[in-house]
Amino acid sequence: MGENPTFLNTEQVLKIIGIDFNTLWRWRKAGTFPTPIRISRKTLRWREDEILAWMESHRVQEGAAR
Repeated sequence: MGENPTFLNTEQVLKIIGIDFNTLWRWRKAGTFPTPIRISRKTLRWREDEILAWMESHRVQEGAAR
């Protein structure tokens, strides 16, 4: 059987990505960020593997124009 996924809370996601809550909220609303799992009315969790994959796919290439 496969490994159990690791789940991250909102604060952990903000720290890993290096963004603030408002940015996370905008990205979620726009549908450009992985969808969290709702544990309860106020509790969200993200799969760590999905966050890391999202980060890899949005990585800025060295030397790319900003």
